[in-house]
Amino acid sequence: MDMAASHQQWLAEMTSQLKPNYKTIEQLETYLVKAYGATPLELAKERLHFVEQEIVLRHYTEASKQKISMDIAAYTFPLTEGEVTLGTFTLVLERVTEEIYHLDFATAKGQGQPPIQTKVNAVMKDILLYQGLTQADIDKRTHRFLRYVSTLCYYGNPSSDHIA
Repeated sequence: MDMAASHQQWLAEMTSQLKPNYKTIEQLETYLVKAYGATPLELAKERLHFVEQEIVLRHYTEASKQKISMDIAAYTFPLTEGEVTLGTFTLVLERVTEEIYHLDFATAKGQGQPPIQTKVNAVMKDILLYQGLTQADIDKRTHRFLRYVSTLCYYGNPSSDHIA
């Protein structure tokens, strides 16, 4: 079996196993604040423009023919171990499309050891899986579906919250 066929077979298997567990973008924002102490972040003009372009390219194929409504928000929160700040997460999302666009981690100076990556991966997995999927995402294999199954594959160990 070639790689493309193998990938399609894997996607079909994932599609049959997943169950809808979708959370709204508002629920995600509340979760970020409660679980991680996230605070709003004002994006630099250049970064905001980059996110706007990405949204248009991902969601609006005939953007020049329609007015596009966007509501972009960003949050930041530290990753700590005891009193030590290991680094900082930045998350950018768009409320109209309910998409996470960027989830980045910047390591604090002198904190680049491998055990940190395990903690970073755990937070990324938690956030990316928390938002969940709708049945339409699963049926249509949307961008959110692909990100979700990629997260399950990359970070491993899906829980019963994600698989039927």
